[in-house]
Amino acid sequence: MIIPDSIQKIKNLNNPEAFSNIDLFFADFIIKMAKSKNPILFLTAAMASYSVRKGHICTNLYNYFEQPFPEIYSNPDLNNSEQICLPDSDQWQECINSYPAIIGNGKIKTPLVLDDNNRLYLYKYWKYEQKLATMIFDKARKNVQNKNASKVIEISKKPGKVDYQQIAIFAALKNYFTVITGGPGTGKTTIVTSILAKYFSQNPSIKIGLCAPTGKAAARLKESIREEVKNLKCSDEIKNKISNLDSSTIHRLLGVKYNTPFFRHNEENKLALDLLILDEASMVSLDLMCKLLQAIKIQTKVILLGDKDQLSSVEAGAVLGDICDTFSPNYFSKNFIKEFENSSSTKIPKTGGISRKHAPLNCIVELQKSYRFDDQKGIGNLKKTILLAETSQSSNNVLSILNKKSEEISFSTLPERTSFEQKIIDKILNININIDKKDMPFISYLQTNDIKRKYLIFSSFRILCSHRKGIFGVENVNRIITEYLLQHEPFPDGLPVMVLENDKLLKLYNGDIGIVQREENGQKRVYFPNTEKPGLFRSFSPAQLPKNEAVFAMTIHKSQGSGFQKTLIILPDRDSQILTKELIYTGVTRSQKLCEIWAKESIIKNSVQRKIKRDSGLNAAFLKLTIN
Repeated sequence: MIIPDSIQKIKNLNNPEAFSNIDLFFADFIIKMAKSKNPILFLTAAMASYSVRKGHICTNLYNYFEQPFPEIYSNPDLNNSEQICLPDSDQWQECINSYPAIIGNGKIKTPLVLDDNNRLYLYKYWKYEQKLATMIFDKARKNVQNKNASKVIEISKKPGKVDYQQIAIFAALKNYFTVITGGPGTGKTTIVTSILAKYFSQNPSIKIGLCAPTGKAAARLKESIREEVKNLKCSDEIKNKISNLDSSTIHRLLGVKYNTPFFRHNEENKLALDLLILDEASMVSLDLMCKLLQAIKIQTKVILLGDKDQLSSVEAGAVLGDICDTFSPNYFSKNFIKEFENSSSTKIPKTGGISRKHAPLNCIVELQKSYRFDDQKGIGNLKKTILLAETSQSSNNVLSILNKKSEEISFSTLPERTSFEQKIIDKILNININIDKKDMPFISYLQTNDIKRKYLIFSSFRILCSHRKGIFGVENVNRIITEYLLQHEPFPDGLPVMVLENDKLLKLYNGDIGIVQREENGQKRVYFPNTEKPGLFRSFSPAQLPKNEAVFAMTIHKSQGSGFQKTLIILPDRDSQILTKELIYTGVTRSQKLCEIWAKESIIKNSVQRKIKRDSGLNAAFLKLTIN
């Protein structure tokens, strides 16, 4: 393997894991701009584009000096694929120094930016990162300057005991910027509802924005809050105000300008909000988070909700993870602790979290207790063990839990390719779910004409796959089940469909799920839950729908923000860089009662040891602001 000595050799690299057409197109643009045919410059530009496409904010060149590219994982299909050797430090530095109008340090606008730590950026992502760090830090700094904090709403059942739910409520009432992170069932919705009640009691005309990255997550937030309102001890007037709050996608909140990447609300046209609450923050990319915070005023308070251990955004960045890594969860200043204990019957442990000089901005509260899972058994124990797995030995602990089996966990070796189709059919015919305290077959959803009950039964079970393509992927599993259960016609009666594109006019959004039902007159309609009127449904002609697909199975990525009574997780028979600790954790925690997994033990072991690493300079940008 040698460093390519011509641009054409880079373009001819025969490897599906290497550069895409868009990477090469951008590199061509840079070469033309530089009026050069330098293959290292071409390679540098292609790498910058490639990294963003892979979810990184930047390219950390330290990780690539003299390395083979692309890295080959243990996938037999790629064993014969070509690789190239990337330049060493001196070669790369010589190239970068030769093109100051192309690769700069950010002080003047250049297509590429290289920072002091050899992080290479596309200019717009460097700009997003700098802006976002400044906006968050400016709000967080106001946390310690704010002396106003009222008594916490008591939701703890054991006064005197450490209760991170109450600490989270206090932080959200006092702070200008707060992150509340925790796994499924840790009470994030309970906390939000209590926070809303307190804010409305202080100011009945307060302007509040609720949003989430997807339509499905926004609808789930609204529905969860309406359910939780019933448990509040406050006036009916406040309950009604909370119940009537709209929850939207970030895009709808900002106001998309049709056919452009721009929004109606931006740095010049701010949202008129006193409080912004963003749910499922782990799914939000760097650029969208930046645009959201740019569109609010400096005095607008911000609360981010999410699970820092879940999968990151499909697009570039891992913003929630970077914030939590920087500001240390559950580490608070002495003044914060004193003020909290003066307003609450509970205490904050003296040790707090990891002590860092820049941490006591009282930003991050990590909820410790799950009210859905028991951490000592079943799904709770499995998810905890997955998060702790880093070595071969600790990954064996995950296998030990899987192989014990329990009421909540079932583990089976992945079926052979030749028998996989029959195994899927057997599973879909024999899986039972519990509705109204009665066990019934999952496929009984096909026999009911009551759309509300049909949707309830169907939504109780889902097959989750790591991949879309391949024998064990979403597309094949959906094909198998659809062909076996339903008629061979377009949009057969009972077909579940998931919308793949947003349609603002129909108010249907990426991730929304509906079910086809044939009416008495023979016409087919697709019924979707009405997010504005819980318990009711909206129906559409199949011809009206935006791009969609069958959804007996969905990817684990698409399942984020969802919960099912039972799940079946299917992992492929070959290793892949997609298979990570975060993916397995996210899949396992989608289930409430039973998580069944079909996989090879070796795949499980490799996956839980592979942690997602997104190259980013956000942490360094925060640190730089604290030093200054």
